[in-house]
Amino acid sequence: MSDGPRHPADGMGTPPGPNGRQRPSGSQTQGPGEQQPQWGQQPPGQPQWGQQPPGQPQWGQPPGYPGYIAPPKPGVIPLRPLGVGEILDGAFQATRKNAKAMFGSAVLFQLGVAVLMALAAGAFFGAGTNVESFIQPDGMPTAAGIAFGGGVFATFLLLALLNSFSVFVLQGVLVIPVSRAVLNQHTRFKQMWGRAKGRIWPLIGLCALWLFIGGPLFFAALVLLIVLGVGAELNGWIIAVLVLVMLAAALWIGIKVMLAPAALVLEEIGVFASIGRSWRLMRRNWWRIFGIVLLTLLIVGIVTSVVTVPIQFIVSFFGMGTGGAESAESMVVSSLIVSLVSTIVSSVFYAVAYAFQAGVTALMYVDLRMRHEGFDIVLMKEAERLAATAGQSGPASSPGQGY
Repeated sequence: MSDGPRHPADGMGTPPGPNGRQRPSGSQTQGPGEQQPQWGQQPPGQPQWGQQPPGQPQWGQPPGYPGYIAPPKPGVIPLRPLGVGEILDGAFQATRKNAKAMFGSAVLFQLGVAVLMALAAGAFFGAGTNVESFIQPDGMPTAAGIAFGGGVFATFLLLALLNSFSVFVLQGVLVIPVSRAVLNQHTRFKQMWGRAKGRIWPLIGLCALWLFIGGPLFFAALVLLIVLGVGAELNGWIIAVLVLVMLAAALWIGIKVMLAPAALVLEEIGVFASIGRSWRLMRRNWWRIFGIVLLTLLIVGIVTSVVTVPIQFIVSFFGMGTGGAESAESMVVSSLIVSLVSTIVSSVFYAVAYAFQAGVTALMYVDLRMRHEGFDIVLMKEAERLAATAGQSGPASSPGQGY
């Protein structure tokens, strides 16, 4: 008779015990004095639950690989291709690490331009200037008014060009401390400008190339569109589409060559060679770099607006509060003073924005070199060399110089 139903696997393939009963599956025949292991205990000589047998690889670790080793991070970024957050965080850490060199230079440049604008405004709108003599009774400008307006326009156009050159040179020079921060090297103010001494004129030449070739071409294309729209009587939608296409082309080219200043400074190459270098590094990365640039501009715009707009409002409010029944000359002078104070206060916060943008540009350059050229290996060797020569005198080269 059967002792009752059994599980199909119970006792399968095991010899019966001394009383005719089946042994548990996997049990062995015992000799005299041998004891069965208690429930929950492993037989002697067997690995404990959750442990691998001796000589076997650990759980989740393929044979032949001792385990994942994170890439070294000697400075502000890990030495591997970077993510967007790592680029932004690295730029912030680099600017904080070299605050005197980066923020100090940016503030000096901004204050210098603001002072020049104030001097130019004082020269044109000084005491005794009869603004009312520049306008005829019928509202048209007089000859003196036209000459005055032309002089003001020319002067402030030159100041705008000077500001463009200064910002361009500044962002090119600020690449140096950021690139050194990749290897955890601190850069002092004097040290930064000493290293950039031979790169100032190439940076000015690169800026001039962009302004005096790209600018006229853009405005020539815009004038051509206006002439076609008026002369050929093209539909307004066609003109709008052509303008958008032209702006898209300008944006595409601008992103492709935006790393030229970093290449020019760090690799010590010429103007045209730096443009070609940037163009090659951007290969298959245009949309990614465009997204990083757009995100950076959004962050910088929000932060600077939150800080500068209330300041400008307060300064303007006090400027209007001090006014009364004044002459035209006094109103002009008062408005200039208010504008100057607002510009000086805002320049400090714009300097922070310029330094952060320069940091992002430098780290995008390093990231693309690591993706295309294995530059992370070069940086690892340089980090090892710096660690081996720690305590010895002699300046270390910036990443990218000589490679």
